[in-house]
Amino acid sequence: MKVNKTLLGLAVLSLFVTSSLTAKENEEVEVIDTIGKKNKNPLNIKGKGWQGQIGSDVQGHAIFSSYIFGTRASLINLKKYIDSGFNTIAKITARWAVDNTGNYANYVSKNSGINKNSVLVFEKEVMRKIMYYMSLWESKHNLLKEEFDEAFNML
Repeated sequence: MKVNKTLLGLAVLSLFVTSSLTAKENEEVEVIDTIGKKNKNPLNIKGKGWQGQIGSDVQGHAIFSSYIFGTRASLINLKKYIDSGFNTIAKITARWAVDNTGNYANYVSKNSGINKNSVLVFEKEVMRKIMYYMSLWESKHNLLKEEFDEAFNML
């Protein structure tokens, strides 16, 4: 069998270039598998009986059928916090996660543009910002606008 060396060379070069591009794309996108991502639970909430909950992991984190249900449960928790006096980013993060609370509050505050000591109102756009950055901190989940909107509308 005769093989055209030019075509073979082009095929190998094409395969190399494709592999190189794929590797570069994968290097640029950091893929992190977190508890929150595995459980579709962006703020790593615990408990039982949540709408859309399909189980709990060994640490007690709720496992949800979709991010929408996980986001909805997180919003319910945030509303309870705000209504009971944990109504600033600093107070919420101090109660939400005992470890790294100063760094957590500073991260959410800086990125959301909301002062960590400002009294929060449970309003859609405020909660969207808070949830987005808490989700990135807690589980590295990039909370989508559509996920948030659907979850908020289910309240």
